[in-house]
Amino acid sequence: MYSKFFFSFFFLFFTGVLFSQNQDTTIWNLERCINFAKENNLSIKQQTLSSEIRKNILTQSQYSRLPSINAGANYNYNMGRTVDKYTNTFTENNVQSTNFFLSADMNLFNGFQTENSIRRNNYEFMAALADCDKLKNDISLNIASAYLQILFNIELLKSASERLNTTQTEVGRIQKMVDAGKLSENNLADIQAQQANEELSLLNSQNQLKNSYLVLKQLLDLSPETFFKIEIPNVASPENAIIPFTIEELYETSQQLPQIKAAEYRVKSYEKSLLISKGSILPRLSLTGSYGTGYSDARKNYLVGTPLPTQIGYVETTNQQVYTLQSTYTETMYPFNNQLNDNAAKSIGLQLTIPIFNKHQAASDISNSRKNVEISNYALMIEKNNLYKEIQSSFSDAESALSKYKSSQKSMEANQKAFDLTSQKFELGMLNTTDYNTSKNNLAFAESTFLQAKYEFIFRLAILKFYSGQAISIQ
Repeated sequence: MYSKFFFSFFFLFFTGVLFSQNQDTTIWNLERCINFAKENNLSIKQQTLSSEIRKNILTQSQYSRLPSINAGANYNYNMGRTVDKYTNTFTENNVQSTNFFLSADMNLFNGFQTENSIRRNNYEFMAALADCDKLKNDISLNIASAYLQILFNIELLKSASERLNTTQTEVGRIQKMVDAGKLSENNLADIQAQQANEELSLLNSQNQLKNSYLVLKQLLDLSPETFFKIEIPNVASPENAIIPFTIEELYETSQQLPQIKAAEYRVKSYEKSLLISKGSILPRLSLTGSYGTGYSDARKNYLVGTPLPTQIGYVETTNQQVYTLQSTYTETMYPFNNQLNDNAAKSIGLQLTIPIFNKHQAASDISNSRKNVEISNYALMIEKNNLYKEIQSSFSDAESALSKYKSSQKSMEANQKAFDLTSQKFELGMLNTTDYNTSKNNLAFAESTFLQAKYEFIFRLAILKFYSGQAISIQ
């Protein structure tokens, strides 16, 4: 039964290997996994867009130093009695008119609110970038953990496969001894049972490896059907394993981490907001200017003709006629271009605004801004306290992992020696299969514990290195 299961299992396994070799396999190292996540993770993309919005706000505030310039035009068609703005006379005719204007205004002084707004928006932008870096670091650590879990499961699978191969060899040897009458059937049954257990252990190891790959794919936002393998680096067992840091050293270097920088930037941002609020009670000075012109078809152009003598009366006593020179006028359309020049109106001015009473709004804004500065300082203190606690916990985890690593290493070495002696006695027929299987299972457990402790210590040490300012690595 077990032989059939074993044969079927390895037939499917090697068939899968041959099939996978025909696919376009891509080997991913840890660096590529982290870079891929930074470029494609949806949360990172979302945070990146938020930082770009902050950048746009900063750019807009920088442009607020420049004057505002507006231009426009309108067309009017008046029917009935109206006053034409360009002739300043009443007319009952239908009048068509067109107006053009250009206006500009520029802030000269507003209590330094513009400059403080630019600085505040710059700090907000830098804080948003730091938030994005914090998210990238968190995802990178999660990916490193998942990557190490795959390496652990690969070694676990390798160890399970080697144990199964050894047991298969022993099954064949004992089968021959049973056939020769040197051992009883009980010995063969015991070793076959051990083989079945190790086949199941191998299958479990394969499932664990598959699941750990799935976890990494999910962190990378890859489809579960995506076929890829990780690169297996040379992760040797740490020699003379130590923790080359102290908590205080790590805390000092960790002040450059993005979560601390983001909190510091927000303190500075709220300080600038306080200055902006204070600026609202200072006078404001602005410069304005405008240019306007237009056209009206009610405005006419009159050409004066040659003056001609025209009788306007006579002298009563002498009956002598009285004449005057009277000019004749010819009405023509006023040209469009000429009207644009003649109707032009220009203005320039300064406007000073002095705040006197604004319903207590400025005082409330200043008070709230002061409180926001205090809140942001408390937030910075909380962030630093949380970071110190995280470093303490990580340092404690690393110490525990180091102790577990050293003890599990000794345990594995002791169980290896015990199993070597047991194997020699078992091959000489001085030991039964039950004792042999017990020793082998103890060694398997010790190896599994050692591998787990090894990768646990490597990961915990990588976290401490990260706090010290080093890049995330498992080497």
